[in-house]
Amino acid sequence: MEYEIHGPGQRKVRQWVGGVDSVQALYMALVNIPVDLRGIALLLGGTMTFLDSEDLKFPPPL
Repeated sequence: MEYEIHGPGQRKVRQWVGGVDSVQALYMALVNIPVDLRGIALLLGGTMTFLDSEDLKFPPPL
């Protein structure tokens, strides 16, 4: 499964995740997305928050 994060600006992050089935691949994507978002924020010198909280409401890693 592949996902992309677009922005800010022309920035684009494309990642591939896999799993033993589609549900596991989806879960792995949902676990990896906040890592990518925080990485983008760090590169730009900012932080990533959701409703003024650092908890982005994605599922935790197992």
